[in-house]
Amino acid sequence: MSNFNQYFKNQGAKLIVDRFLSGVDMYNPDHKLTDLKWYIEELNPEPASYFIENGLTASHKVKIEYTINYDGNVRFSEFEVPKEIDGAFIIEGAYRIATNTLGNDYDCRINMSGTGRYYINFDYDREYDIAKKVLKIKRVNPELGLDEKVREYKLDEIDKVSGIEREALRLTDRQIKKLQVKLDLDYEPKYITKKVIEDCIAFGDDRIKDLVIDKKIESVPSGFMNYLFKGGNNRNFFGTRRKIQNYWTRYNKLQDQINTLTMLCARYWKGSSDASKGGSDIQISPGINAINLQSLTNKIQIPQSVAYNESFGDLICIGA
Repeated sequence: MSNFNQYFKNQGAKLIVDRFLSGVDMYNPDHKLTDLKWYIEELNPEPASYFIENGLTASHKVKIEYTINYDGNVRFSEFEVPKEIDGAFIIEGAYRIATNTLGNDYDCRINMSGTGRYYINFDYDREYDIAKKVLKIKRVNPELGLDEKVREYKLDEIDKVSGIEREALRLTDRQIKKLQVKLDLDYEPKYITKKVIEDCIAFGDDRIKDLVIDKKIESVPSGFMNYLFKGGNNRNFFGTRRKIQNYWTRYNKLQDQINTLTMLCARYWKGSSDASKGGSDIQISPGINAINLQSLTNKIQIPQSVAYNESFGDLICIGA
């Protein structure tokens, strides 16, 4: 059993409500969302067999209460997020087992071998072309959910960038630590700079080295939140929020059942190969004991697409 239920109650639900419902009234100046409150409905849980036999999804129900323009007339809405029962998620009558997954971390990666382009990939939005000596930055407009014009800076121009544009060069705390460890830096690189880029080039192609720091262990809670807010190149989040926003603009309220958000949340678990067949067999990862579901907390699933250096074994067990 993972810690998904606990995470969702303590942090996840609030983050989803804040991010998806913030600004839904932006294009409706006469009808503003006010007095927003929410809670997770706590019911006596049905047994897993109930959901299996009836082809249902076991879910947390997030209830929303709000007014419009502080008119005192309380309105209601809700959406659902899958939950664990007896150590498993049940999606449309089919078991889905929670496993940690070993994957590649694509932030701060250096590609300087083989054929094709050579580049430094700081993250999905920021990439330095080594041959052209140009840093490319692409951003999604947080209000419209649309791609902005790609910004390009030559190597000698990067350190001259200032003001708001300089914030686009800021590294996250995780990226800072990763660069410090990987490149063995004696300074803290808070921004993408000419020196950081030169240090990356001097380090060389990190794919050849197969470093453990370029792997990541993703839990179910982190994988789920990444799917909501970053999946589909951010289109999962912006597309769903736009639909909620469009409904408010047209009908002056939230849907009674915010189905577009409910479906997005459930889709994270529906991606297994057996989902389309309507089967209800437990999805078992290699090396997992099907009888002892508690053993899942000590297992990590490694997809075939992820290169795995067996010398990492002891480290990965500790990370689990």
